[in-house]
Amino acid sequence: MSSRVTFGRTKVVQGGPSPLTETEVRLDGVPAGRIISRANPNVGGSIEYQVQIEGEPGTSVTTLSSARALAHDFLIKGKVSSR
Repeated sequence: MSSRVTFGRTKVVQGGPSPLTETEVRLDGVPAGRIISRANPNVGGSIEYQVQIEGEPGTSVTTLSSARALAHDFLIKGKVSSR
């Protein structure tokens, strides 16, 4: 049986001039982590994505597609290694 990684809706968790958003990441329908995005003042306000998956170190990337791919890899790797 193959596992399925899905992403929930993105919600704003902090408004204002530097908004913070959060997207839930699920493995087989069970919440397993999140992707947080925020403006990075050290890089001219560009968006930074923080991937936070249970049991993995928090990792920052610069694109949403990279964040989703990283979350997917963390979860599938963890699922395979726990068998």
